Amino acid sequence: MPTYTVLQRNDQMRAEQDADVIYQLGLCGYVEIGFQDADTAEHAVSEYLANNELQDNYKRPLGLRWLMWVGGGAAVCWFTFLIFFLLPLAFQD
Repeated sequence: MPTYTVLQRNDQMRAEQDADVIYQLGLCGYVEIGFQDADTAEHAVSEYLANNELQDNYKRPLGLRWLMWVGGGAAVCWFTFLIFFLLPLAFQD
């Protein structure tokens, strides 16, 4: 069975054998993520996905999530204060 190089760009994955094609795809933003022995390129991608779980389920730390919620709430309060209090105060007769 031939060995395919598995490439990924954002959510797109593909497998190639030819070094020139792999180089061209690298210029287009694809990154080599592994190698897989398979009969076809589609089979190589499906086997790679089955054998290697992707790290898409990254969860931010609890402290950072809390800080983002508090910061977002403070930003909403600040802009509400600016729009409904300071802006009308600036245009009083």
